[in-house]
Amino acid sequence: MFHLALRSQSVQKRLSYLDFVRGFSFLWVLSFHWRFLPGLDAIRTPTYGQLGVDLFFVLSGYFIWGAVGNRGAFAIKRISRIYPALLSSLFLYWMATGIGDVNAYLRNALFFINPGSSSPSFGYTLLGPTYTLTYEVLFYLIVFLAWSERLKFSLIYILFVIGYSLLNGRSPLNASFSLGSGFSPLDVLLNPVMLLFFTGGILRALEEQVDRYPGLIFCGAVMVLCGYVNGVFPLSHGVSSGGGIAVAVILICRFLARFNVIDRFFRGLAPIGVVSYSGYLVHDIVPDGVRHLSGVKVGEPHYLVIFLTLFAVLLAVNYLIVEKFFSSRLQTIAHDFLEKRGDIHRRIA
Repeated sequence: MFHLALRSQSVQKRLSYLDFVRGFSFLWVLSFHWRFLPGLDAIRTPTYGQLGVDLFFVLSGYFIWGAVGNRGAFAIKRISRIYPALLSSLFLYWMATGIGDVNAYLRNALFFINPGSSSPSFGYTLLGPTYTLTYEVLFYLIVFLAWSERLKFSLIYILFVIGYSLLNGRSPLNASFSLGSGFSPLDVLLNPVMLLFFTGGILRALEEQVDRYPGLIFCGAVMVLCGYVNGVFPLSHGVSSGGGIAVAVILICRFLARFNVIDRFFRGLAPIGVVSYSGYLVHDIVPDGVRHLSGVKVGEPHYLVIFLTLFAVLLAVNYLIVEKFFSSRLQTIAHDFLEKRGDIHRRIA
């Protein structure tokens, strides 16, 4: 048990730099969605804001691929992390905006996308950012079903995604297409955006090979990143650029973490990464909430103070009360139940 505890601490320390990457991604998305605020309109993220979401997808695949234990524990951890915070965000949205369409709330709690929406990418719902959860939950389901054979199953799944994309005249390396009126469930199940999750998963599976040539991998990642920054490679939403940039960033940060560069100079971004899920869910509530609760508009006195105060309150409620307290207690109860059930089965056997 002591050996497992030491191993767990070692793995956690090794992957802690990814909280920095997650924090950076969250701030990138935030600056894109809040670009109407004074000062943020000059930042270049309005053009390439979707890359922060792509980075989140690759990171999620990277984290989940390393999941250990049994399927039951995996399912409990994922469900208790995603749904309580999502449901509380929907409640906070109702409290802050006064929008009372019950059917919309129920749909958003069960299905994360809106097939009838002609949004730039996937179809927004009541809480705009939650469309990403559709693909995240689908990825979790695939990992859950495959589990011990996840690499073999993933390669087959990737081939299906590429084949479906090509048959429909879409690039499997670019996820920028609208669901629109021609939406079918296969558009979600075999969406090119799923390749972003598997990109992170395969990177995690190959991490031993990556660590074998750290200097070479670092130089290659820097060159790839510079290629995107300087326009050598085209920027788009999907594996062709979002996934490529995400892999390059992760590899660079992994190399720098070996020398404690991340902890020494960018430690402040790690806590932002920890609260990024709750912040991601509630940040889209704030503009409507300020307009409904105070009536103050952008550019008017005290707008920014009210805006940031409301965001801080929503974030505190969602993270401290729901995600950190309630979700963790829910995980503990569920794990205790599974352990007792396992003991009973062992005694019967």
